[in-house]
Amino acid sequence: MSTSAEESGALAGYTRVLIGILGGLAAAMTKYIGQDHAMIFPGDGAFDANRAFVALAGYCVLMVILGFIGALCAWASSDETNRLKLLAIAVAAPSMITTFLGGEVDRDQEAWLLTSPIISVSTFISPAQAQEIDPNPLTKQYEKPGLWDYVSSGWGFVSRTKEPPAWVIVGSFADKSSAERYASEIAAEDPGLAPYIGFKTNGVYPVLVGGITNRTDAPKILERANQIEAVRNADAFISSGW
Repeated sequence: MSTSAEESGALAGYTRVLIGILGGLAAAMTKYIGQDHAMIFPGDGAFDANRAFVALAGYCVLMVILGFIGALCAWASSDETNRLKLLAIAVAAPSMITTFLGGEVDRDQEAWLLTSPIISVSTFISPAQAQEIDPNPLTKQYEKPGLWDYVSSGWGFVSRTKEPPAWVIVGSFADKSSAERYASEIAAEDPGLAPYIGFKTNGVYPVLVGGITNRTDAPKILERANQIEAVRNADAFISSGW
C-alpha cells in the first residue's frame, strides 16, 4: 500500500514551491535592507519619489527572478522535509546572486549624489504638445517616460549595470494650468524636448524635459533646454537618480 506525502513526512510539491518563492523574496528584501535602502531614504527626511519608483520597478523584476530560483531550488530538494532547512536552501542560491549584483555605489556616483539636488516628482501625466515633432533628423527627439523606461532603469538600479537615472527639471509652478502653459511654450520652441508635467510635489507642479536620462546626457539636455529664453530665466537644474 502506498503511503501519502503527509504520512511519510514529505512536503507537497506546491508547499515546496511556495517556500522556495518565499526564500527568493527574503533574499530580495535582504538586498534591499543591506544595499539599497540608504540610497532611497538618504536621511534628513529626504525622499525622492522618482528614485523610489524606479527602484520599485527594478525590485519587481528581481523578485520574479529570485522567486523562480528559490522555487526551483526548493522543488529540487525533494529529500528535505524540514521547512526551516528548506527555506534556508531556498534563500541560499538567490542570496549568492544578490551578492554578485553588488551594493556599493562607485565614487563617481557618490559624488553625483552629494552634489545633486533632490526633488520628489512623478511623471505619469501626459506631455504637453503644441505642434508636431521637429522632423529634423539632426535633432534628437525625447519621449515622456513609459513603463519600460522605469523597468529598465530599475533593473540598472538593482544590478548596478547602468548609470544612475537623472531628470532635467526646467520649472515649477504653484498651479497646474501655469505649468501646462509653460510646457506648451517649451514644446512650441523645441518639441523634441518632450516637456511633461509631474504630480504636485512640495506644493508645486514640476515641468520636466528629456524623459528619464542619465548623468552623462542630462547636462546636454539641460544645455539644449537653456537655449529657450523662458527656461534660462527659470533656473533649470538636474535631479539625480541614486
